[in-house]
Amino acid sequence: MNNDICMFGLTKSGKTSMIRVIFQKLEIFRTFQLDPTNRMESVTVNLGSHIHFKIYEFSGHYDLNDSQPPEIAAMETCSLMIYVIDSQNHLMRLYNIQDKPFRLQNKDPLKSILINLKLLNLYTYSAY
Repeated sequence: MNNDICMFGLTKSGKTSMIRVIFQKLEIFRTFQLDPTNRMESVTVNLGSHIHFKIYEFSGHYDLNDSQPPEIAAMETCSLMIYVIDSQNHLMRLYNIQDKPFRLQNKDPLKSILINLKLLNLYTYSAY
């Protein structure tokens, strides 16, 4: 059984920050220094000897309406799709980006998770 995860969201919604803080123990205040993700990246996660999976993080600029995206293979192997949204973004944009992956996977939409990311107003504090 494949336990891989696909993570989508708009630019600066916090996808990379979440991965780095949760799985790579990056200090939260250092997330301000992270560069935007420009292409699909994968992170292998090993939690103990029995839990292994990959997280495929898609760029916020990724166009799901592209007729031949090279990332289709990754999307088809994911057993979970996570859509990270910043609470300041409109939900209609989320609806527009989540439609195609559901059609590609032809899976139960209950397996997707919407994360309303505010992280204690993290992005309102100065990084200086």
